[in-house]
Amino acid sequence: MKIDIERYEHEGIPVLVYSLSGYDKLIFVNHGLFGNKDMVMKLVGPTLVRLGYKVVAIDAHKHGERGEHPYKDMADETLSELYIFDVVRQTASDLLKIRNEKYSLFEHFDVLGISMGGYLAYYLATLTADIRHLIPIISSPAFMKSRVFDSPDAHQNIDSSEIETVKKRVERMDPSFQPEELSFEKAIVFNGKHDTTVPPVHTETFIRDNPELNIHYERFDTGHQMVPAMQERLAELLKNST
Repeated sequence: MKIDIERYEHEGIPVLVYSLSGYDKLIFVNHGLFGNKDMVMKLVGPTLVRLGYKVVAIDAHKHGERGEHPYKDMADETLSELYIFDVVRQTASDLLKIRNEKYSLFEHFDVLGISMGGYLAYYLATLTADIRHLIPIISSPAFMKSRVFDSPDAHQNIDSSEIETVKKRVERMDPSFQPEELSFEKAIVFNGKHDTTVPPVHTETFIRDNPELNIHYERFDTGHQMVPAMQERLAELLKNST
């Protein structure tokens, strides 16, 4: 069956939608650092539409069709990572705007995110009570454990007061500091066993410390990438979820 593909812009936010006739669920899918909506949709969109979802992706703040330095030209990875959570915060706001103004007929929705998109998924769950399935892939709820804050030498050309200002903003966002603010029916969380970009230990510590949260967690034999086995397992879990 041919997938219906729609592209539009809503108040400056580029949107891509995949759907099949008869969909009855809504899911937002979110890409990683330096990615775009087309990349993440190509990766997971076909699988999700076959599960009955209307699948919506937007370009993250300063990415894709609305790309800006340093994300558009990938000229400075250190600078890009330092401000990654500013991208997360603004994109979460944009996504909620799209949901509330374009898809408000759906009482609940699911959200999937890969890497930076996973940060966005976790953060979004502190902003709304309408998430059914929270699906962070190769990501972490422990924002302050991000490697961007583990390498002070990498920021030697940035004023130390600016770095402290960024840290304070991220502390206020960090879901691991406020687990009681997280709202979802069920989380499906996948990490790579050998991931050195977002080490799984941070997620595992969070899950161990918050047993009251309904989180299904699995590790896969990979590094910092979403592998086919993750997608196959996700489809199985979503198909069997009530």
